[in-house]
Amino acid sequence: PAGTIRFDNLLGITYFQDFYKHNATVFGAVPSLHVGYPTAVGLGFLGFRSRAWKIYALTIPTGVAFSAFYLQHHYLLDVIAGIAVGVLSFAIVIFVLHRKQWDGTLAGYFRLWHTVPDDFEAPA
Repeated sequence: PAGTIRFDNLLGITYFQDFYKHNATVFGAVPSLHVGYPTAVGLGFLGFRSRAWKIYALTIPTGVAFSAFYLQHHYLLDVIAGIAVGVLSFAIVIFVLHRKQWDGTLAGYFRLWHTVPDDFEAPA
């Protein structure tokens, strides 16, 4: 259960202890997709013009990366590899979706991120 055993001890339960004892390989998955997925999604939100979305785009992946490492479910290398997978995945998706609009320059590639319409409203 690594660091989650603290919750069990705090609440006087054995949830995490019971949950993790059924799997022999729960630690150190490389890369950490717990970090990779929020990183990729967060990069997408950086294209939004709203400051709140940009704060979300940085806060959620950072919090997940910190907790994965702090709770000892991933090593630092796993977290770094997860960030790399998230960035690479996002870059590939942007390229595939917008390759016809790309002018071939690095600056033009980063402009592709800002394809969210100005009148876009997030669901309530």
